[in-house]
Amino acid sequence: TGGEPPRPMRLVNLVGRIPGSDPALADHPVLVMAHLDHLGRGWPDVRAGNQGLLHPGADDNASGVAALLELARTLAAEPPRKRPVLLAVTTGEEAGLLGSRHLVQELDEAHLPFACINLDTVGRLGSGKILVLDTASAREWRHVFMGVGYTTGAPIEIASQPLDASDQGACLERGVPAVQLTSGPNPDYHRPSDTADKLDAA
Repeated sequence: TGGEPPRPMRLVNLVGRIPGSDPALADHPVLVMAHLDHLGRGWPDVRAGNQGLLHPGADDNASGVAALLELARTLAAEPPRKRPVLLAVTTGEEAGLLGSRHLVQELDEAHLPFACINLDTVGRLGSGKILVLDTASAREWRHVFMGVGYTTGAPIEIASQPLDASDQGACLERGVPAVQLTSGPNPDYHRPSDTADKLDAA
């Protein structure tokens, strides 16, 4: 139940799976998430003066969903990796991680993800750095993303302090190592000015 005025809504997570080649790893995929919802006309985090105005959510989080879809297309065209990849577009993030919590809490211990990568607000890189949040959730994360930066030339900044306000928090609550990738804060966050013309699509 949410919105103004409050009313019941049915939320849907869209989940796809790219199978792995090793049956021993089949029950513990890597989970990649991005949240589909935004603020509509402001609920639940409208700034003063923006009530009733359309919030396009181009960076937060159409950019994350676009990156997830591109990742799915790329992975599906390549030979399978040993571990399966679960790709989830979740809803209700802005209202308290509703979709991601439902997704992860429905899994029993024997089927929890091996690790989780959350793509949230990734569309404004420009000359900045890709921030990797919550790397303290597994000691391997720092080395993984240092390697990613080295091999791709992408500028990476590791942030180990807990910043689990996005969907990776649902995994962290279940003890699953999880990080968020983001291109960082910008003045259009949760405002009607978060429009597609400001994205760094390349």
